[in-house]
Amino acid sequence: CGDQVASFKSQAPLDVPNTFRSDLAGIYGAYLGVQEALADDRLSDAVAAWEAVRSALDAVEPAGLGTREAGAWRQAATKLAENLDAEFKHEDVDDVRAKFEGLAMSMIDLVAAFGHVEEAGLARAYCPMAFNNRGAAWLQSGEKIANPYFGHKMLRCGEIQRTFSPATETAASTDPTPEERP
Repeated sequence: CGDQVASFKSQAPLDVPNTFRSDLAGIYGAYLGVQEALADDRLSDAVAAWEAVRSALDAVEPAGLGTREAGAWRQAATKLAENLDAEFKHEDVDDVRAKFEGLAMSMIDLVAAFGHVEEAGLARAYCPMAFNNRGAAWLQSGEKIANPYFGHKMLRCGEIQRTFSPATETAASTDPTPEERP
């Protein structure tokens, strides 16, 4: 007896091996290079790190993923590749910042779906003033705001909306079997 009135998507990462999450570390590291360079107003470093994200994405091998997880990875990788496929106006940090928003959202989706093994933890930050008060989010390391949309002009503008602790080994590999349970 009863009616379904709502359904909610799990906020737990998919059940994937930590070896896959370790492969994703290259993407996270390169992306954080873009985010940190934009927050520090270093355009050439941001563009170089952007290229490193592309290379890191190409290096990920989804071996060992189940059907559902492999499908989720294909979707995430496609979305990342689309957002990484950007041409930048020469020496225009605002152009890179505008294109960074799509990359940042792809990265937030990636960490929510697959988790991470970064020691410092990752956080979803949000600046309500970005893009003429439309607001924009980004993924960053740690909880001290480093705003990539404004750089030094408003480096600490924003708030942490969610934190992502490092994922532990998959539940399937750490849960005791029925025979091992007391």
